[in-house]
Amino acid sequence: MTNIKGLTFCLCLLGCGFLSSFAQKAGEGFVNITLNDLSAFRQPGKNWSIGSDVHADFNKVGFIELIKGAGMVVNTAAGDEKTSLVTTSELGNVELEFDFLLAKATHASVFLQGRYEVHLSDSWAKQVPHFSDCGGIAERWDESRSEGNRGFEGIAPSMNVCRAPGLWQHLKVTFRAPQINEKGEKTANAKFEEVYLNGTLVQEEVRLSGPSRNAVFSDEKSMGPLVFQSDDGPIAFRNIRYRMINTLNVTASGLKYRYFKSDFKNEFPDLTKFNVSSQDTLSQLTGNVGKGDEVYALDITGDIKIPAQDNYTMSLLTNGMGRLYIDDQLLIERITSRWNNRFYTKQVSLTAGKHTVRIIYVKNIGGQKPALVLSIQGVNTDRLDLTDKGSAPARDVTDPIFLQPQGSPYLLRSFLNYGDKKLTHTISVGNPNQLNYSYDLKQGALIQIWRGEFLDVTNMWVQRGEPQLAIPRGSVTTLSDAPAVAILSDANAAWPDSVAFDELQNKGYTLDDERAPTFRYVIKGVNISDKISTGSVLASILRQLTATNPPANLYCRIASGVKIDLISEGIYRIDDKSYYVVIDKKYKPLLRQTKNGYELIAPFENTPNLNYIITW
Repeated sequence: MTNIKGLTFCLCLLGCGFLSSFAQKAGEGFVNITLNDLSAFRQPGKNWSIGSDVHADFNKVGFIELIKGAGMVVNTAAGDEKTSLVTTSELGNVELEFDFLLAKATHASVFLQGRYEVHLSDSWAKQVPHFSDCGGIAERWDESRSEGNRGFEGIAPSMNVCRAPGLWQHLKVTFRAPQINEKGEKTANAKFEEVYLNGTLVQEEVRLSGPSRNAVFSDEKSMGPLVFQSDDGPIAFRNIRYRMINTLNVTASGLKYRYFKSDFKNEFPDLTKFNVSSQDTLSQLTGNVGKGDEVYALDITGDIKIPAQDNYTMSLLTNGMGRLYIDDQLLIERITSRWNNRFYTKQVSLTAGKHTVRIIYVKNIGGQKPALVLSIQGVNTDRLDLTDKGSAPARDVTDPIFLQPQGSPYLLRSFLNYGDKKLTHTISVGNPNQLNYSYDLKQGALIQIWRGEFLDVTNMWVQRGEPQLAIPRGSVTTLSDAPAVAILSDANAAWPDSVAFDELQNKGYTLDDERAPTFRYVIKGVNISDKISTGSVLASILRQLTATNPPANLYCRIASGVKIDLISEGIYRIDDKSYYVVIDKKYKPLLRQTKNGYELIAPFENTPNLNYIITW
């Protein structure tokens, strides 16, 4: 039924990769490629056009319709011309992201530096992905190898989270260029550090010994252009942006410390009221100058040399309390009496040259090793730890526990995060075909759907499992936490945001022969059955609602969003091409405008049953 990774415990140093994720302010340092025309690209072919929007149909192979305007670039795949789109800009170490939309059966790619290929092919509903599927790293090719071994180093995505044709998807890549010395010799391979497809990590630490099989360039350099290619079928791109990542060289000098031994409590101490136990100089910023005491304080001062004026993000982590001063100004204050692994961060504008730095570290937590980590990151640089690796915390790290259905659906009750809310009466259903969803039992709401692997239940099943949170592992599409069924005064009445706790009486659920659940509840005296299944519909969820003796003006809200389009009879595209809803016209669906956008509702009019399909 389940595939659960066993529990092991290991010591993991922060400096070796634990808690190494830091981010600048959203969008800072990014360069947007202008798509009002094709001037950002070298000699674009006639198969590339600028437009304001596109329409595609998940049922039609190779179909895409371009809407006049600006803001996106589209390969219409019209005629015999199949030129690639090559940027005028050349990039090295880079963080790249963009949206893309595929027509059905399209095979496309993006090449970092014109050499290292990530596939963007239509892989919708494929359960076991290949390296040539969406998010896969293309293979290399060597004709001198024996037959059957000429292709090598192709890496499939860890899971298939490709969405249906005609929907917008998102790719985010952190790429490291090969290192080339002054003699033109390669000293380190190129690397895809991370590849995220639709918000899900599908590739990590993939090293590349050379260019991909169909690369535009066969040599290797430290800089090169982006190349967008579509060998077969239309594709659209928008919101293309990148952030260059340079090495940051910050040095510290004139370091010295004062050491205080005392019984420090939970309030930040005024060290002028304590005697200095010892003092000395330091060759590097470190927290490892304790004298074997359980609690103590350090006052470290010195200078840091900044290479260029920039906005720098400073991050501080302490096992205990800490303060960071830059140029005698308090920048970060961390006051805690318990260990937690959260960095406190603050951005500061620094000019080139020397700046004074002061760290007050108060280890007021007994029974644990000291920890002091200070890092700095520029808008277009890597993060640099200024403290030595020995100052990083050594902690027990638990291997994650992943829950994956085997052979039949798996149902799990848990808490779930929904935006800034923690929902407490939820159940998640995982299917072997990797179509999964979560349901709020107190609202009768289908709150989220996702494609890919099922749940991370580490927070539930390790030790006391206090958070009780289940975390989806695939690419999540968020729906609504409002009730699916409501009695309205008329078809124009506002939809309720929620149901009062005592207005919905949950009656549990039943399972059919395929273990698909039917959730049962009573809302304002009306008996509702809500069956959700995946087995009978290809790559989609079928929802079947039944109301016993439905009263007048009983409605089902099928979808809500900023924008809803009717693209063909019975097929609606929801919220900036996020997912599709398919509903028969016999249910008389009504598309109506609200203060927040649009809603698709349908009445239980002269019928106790209402069925529709969600496809994404």
